[in-house]
Amino acid sequence: MEPGLYRSDRHFEESGSFLSRQLPLRAFGYRAILLANTTIIGALLAAFAKIGIGTPVVWILLLAFCYGWFTSFQYTSMNTLVYADTDEEEASKQC
Repeated sequence: MEPGLYRSDRHFEESGSFLSRQLPLRAFGYRAILLANTTIIGALLAAFAKIGIGTPVVWILLLAFCYGWFTSFQYTSMNTLVYADTDEEEASKQC
């Protein structure tokens, strides 16, 4: 292990990732989650267009946080689909 690469909070980060990303996928399925998530991301992008001079900073930060979370959720969901049709032998091969 190289110095400086160990993070003690990694366990909590990974468990939070599992709870917030994997459980909804298992409960509702990929199609429903990806459709809903894409709609939410579109609405968040539209909300960014409404930001003006009088918009509170807290609202902008909350909007940015939500956009980042839903975008991350979208990429996580799509990346797991890469392995959906891959059999176990192909998945374990090294390039």
